[in-house]
Amino acid sequence: MINRSSLVGKVLLLADRGYESYNNIEHLNNIGWKYLIRVKAPDVHCGLLWKRELPLNLAFDKYITVLLTRRQTNEVKSQPKLYKRLSKYSKFDFLPLESREAYPFSYRIVSIELSSGKFEYLVTNLSQEEMSGEELKEIYHKR
Repeated sequence: MINRSSLVGKVLLLADRGYESYNNIEHLNNIGWKYLIRVKAPDVHCGLLWKRELPLNLAFDKYITVLLTRRQTNEVKSQPKLYKRLSKYSKFDFLPLESREAYPFSYRIVSIELSSGKFEYLVTNLSQEEMSGEELKEIYHKR
C-alpha cells in the first residue's frame, strides 16, 4: 500500500499498533515518509520493543538500533539486546531468507504518560530536533 501511494512531498503517517512491523517501517524509511506509530509495550512478548530493556511506567525518549538477522547462531542468541532474529515466516523485504547478513534498523522510541496515568509507546523517525516528545504526544492524540 505504501509503495503504491501517489503522495509526494512531506508526509507524516500516523498509525496504531496494528501497523507495527519492521517491514512496514523500513518501507516508510525508504520512500522518505515520516511516521509516528503506536507500538506494544516493552513487556508484551512480541513487537519492536520486546527484549529492548526499556523501563515500564516511565516517560522517556531514546534512540534504538538493532541488527535484524535471519541467522540463529550462538552470537545472535547471546546478544538479544543487539540482535533481533527474524523467523522464516517474518516478512522483511530487505533481508532475503537465505541471507547471512545483519540489517541495521534504527528508530526513536518515545514513552508518553497519558492523563489517566497509563503509558503509551510511540515509534518515529522524526528526530528530537524536528519534534519533541510532547509535540509527538499532541499529534498522536489528535489522530
